[in-house]
Amino acid sequence: MDKELLLKNLESNDYIVQKEAIRKLVSYNDPLVIDRLVQVLLNNQNKMVEDVLLESLKQMGGSYLISAMLGLLGHGEAYIRNFAFEVLMAIGGQDVELIIQQAGNKDRNIRKFIVDILGSIGDKQAVGPLVERLEDEDVNVVQGAVEALGNIGDNSVAGLLVEMLPVSHQWVQYTILDVLSRIGDSITFSNILNIPWETETGIYGEIFKIMRDKGDGGHVEDLIGLYERIMLQLQMQVVDAVLSISRMEEVEFIANILNNSDIIYNLKSTIIFGEETQKNKLVSYIAGLEAPAAIAILGRTLFDETMVSVFKDSIKNCTVVDDYHINLFKCVKFFDSCTAKDILADVLENGCEPYVGISLDILKQKHIYDLYPQLVGLLKKKCRIIETIKLLGSWPDDKLDLDGIYHLYGEFNDEARYYVLTEILLKSGYQDQRVVDAVGQLLENAMLQDSMLINVIGIASDMGREEFEPLLEKLIASPNMDISIAAIEAAEKIRWGINGNAEETGQ
Repeated sequence: MDKELLLKNLESNDYIVQKEAIRKLVSYNDPLVIDRLVQVLLNNQNKMVEDVLLESLKQMGGSYLISAMLGLLGHGEAYIRNFAFEVLMAIGGQDVELIIQQAGNKDRNIRKFIVDILGSIGDKQAVGPLVERLEDEDVNVVQGAVEALGNIGDNSVAGLLVEMLPVSHQWVQYTILDVLSRIGDSITFSNILNIPWETETGIYGEIFKIMRDKGDGGHVEDLIGLYERIMLQLQMQVVDAVLSISRMEEVEFIANILNNSDIIYNLKSTIIFGEETQKNKLVSYIAGLEAPAAIAILGRTLFDETMVSVFKDSIKNCTVVDDYHINLFKCVKFFDSCTAKDILADVLENGCEPYVGISLDILKQKHIYDLYPQLVGLLKKKCRIIETIKLLGSWPDDKLDLDGIYHLYGEFNDEARYYVLTEILLKSGYQDQRVVDAVGQLLENAMLQDSMLINVIGIASDMGREEFEPLLEKLIASPNMDISIAAIEAAEKIRWGINGNAEETGQ
């Protein structure tokens, strides 16, 4: 079908004919065809035709089409403007200079379209024109130019963006910080921290977020420099940013800086003498810290003898269960092991929930092996059995009394027995008779969750003990197909192992 007939078919009232003509005209990429396709767009009322036009024009491309689409960015109909914008986003990179020429268009909406298109293209030719748009009278254009520069990723504009930060509209400030977090370097972040803000600003939170994610030891003193100028809620974010920067190798370095600042003194004063709301917020934050480096730093800076004494007085009555006392008790993880041992021993022996659970959580971080009798006491009282077993399972073998634990084995339910087996007893190896007996009991009762039972079957298979074979034969009849298959495979492996050993002996 020739071009003339296809152009004629563009005027058809049958949208199917129109769509077919549009698709075939893609191969005739000349100004006449483009002009006629633009006219179809302007006169069209069928969304399906519009979709085919969009797809086809993106395939055609070229400078003439880019120029035509640029001319539609100021059209009175929003759908026409958006159509042209979408085409230019796809093909604008074919003639960036043509796009750049419109960056200073007198229509602010067109300028916004242009900076977005240039950002999408990502060509460094656009850096200069985009920098010019940073002084645009329209805040949306400025914000779009900042975002576009971030997409291009040229670090050479980082200094300029830092200069803009304190004097820009708040929307633009957030965009600048987002861009700087992507293209900035360590010097950029220091410059941000040293901006002489005249008042507290809402973007401090974003600044501290950057520090938590990308800050390094060189930023700690800059962060501390901000500390005295801001309110408690933001001060806590400074502390959080400093602690987040602390990699394990920088713990000593950051601890020394904190000790030589007013931060630790202020934190102590707030906790001891502050208003109730301030104390609650601060203690809640500190209690929530879990990173080993953060715990190590505050343990050696904030929790000196004075602070430990204050906290011990506040938590000595562990029957009070409210958020404040719970958070206070969580701070025991910052105490030295000797002090923590005395507090935790009393709670493990006589304390109430949730303090027993918190004590176990603290012992995951502080392995105080002298508390072994208290943990066995929890097992005897059937209190927090699974958590206690898992904790003991993380301890070295020489800190455990396996005979004593196994003596309690028969008093546990099958789930607890499973964890005794997998977390503790298996450490002694497959040849230990306690392991053999434990596996046999779990197979015989078969009262475990399916995944646990399958795991025990796997252990039995690896052990290869003849006495497990009849127990596995019973499990073959399980209605759970996975259990049945696991039992079949385990029984066959054990039989094969027995027969194989017999043949070797015979030879």
